[in-house]
Order: sequence, then structure tokens, then C-alpha cells
Amino acid sequence: MELIRNILDHKGYALHTVGAEATLADGLRAMADRNIGSLLVFEGQELLGILTERDFVRWAARTGGDETRTRVGEVMDRRVQRVSPEQRVDEAMTRMTGKRVRHLVVEEGGRVVGLVSIGDVVHAVISSQASEIDHLHRYIHGEGAAPPTS
Repeated sequence: MELIRNILDHKGYALHTVGAEATLADGLRAMADRNIGSLLVFEGQELLGILTERDFVRWAARTGGDETRTRVGEVMDRRVQRVSPEQRVDEAMTRMTGKRVRHLVVEEGGRVVGLVSIGDVVHAVISSQASEIDHLHRYIHGEGAAPPTS
């Protein structure tokens, strides 16, 4: 099965971040400009949390507050789920489903090295299944080597 590292090798290791003191409006603008659904919230080198579109929507529905005056640190989720680059993708998907989260922070040696979304994980699973189906099809029709083993 594919590893989280493979997802990052494909999509890249870029981290999109925001400070806890930035306004929600600034965070939302950054997400919109980059066409992403989350930002990691840092203070210096320390990961404080994650701000997602879902966090904002829930905050807005609950408070009706002003995103130009509210700080990211007031709305972000501090309960960040972490995985290692060597974690299997199927294990990550199980964790995301069980914890009801859409993003996993990837840490290696105590350092944040990437972020994977549920979309990244689903894409990796679908690609892996398509590859296995192709291998089996070629094997059945005598067009290639033995099928892959998982």
C-alpha cells in the first residue's frame, strides 16, 4: 500500500501558514488566493493549530462575528491530527474517518514537513486501485507479468 510520503512527493511539501494574530479575513483571503481549504497556524516554529473553511463556517454560524476583527487564534482548531511520512495511506484514511477530520499534519523528526487532505488520500487510494486493476487485467489477458502483491 502507498505511503503518505508518496502523496507528498507527488503534490509537494509546501506549507501554507498564517499567524494566530492574523485576522480571519486575512486567513480566508489567503485560502481563497491559493485555492486551498486550510492553513496551518504557527507562532515561530511552533504549530499551534489549523484553520479550515469548516472552522470559519461553524464560527460564523455560531457567533455571527466580524471576521475583520476576530483573530485566527480564536477560531482555529488546536487538536491537530499528526502522521508520519511512513504511515500507510489506508491507515491515514481510517484515522481521518474515525476522528472526523479532513487534514493530517505530516511530521518527521518533530518537524512539520507537509499536510495531506482527505482529497489527497482519496486520490491516492483510487490511483492505487486503478493501477492494481490494470495489472490484473493485463495478467488475465496474458499481457504482462504476475499481478502485484499487496
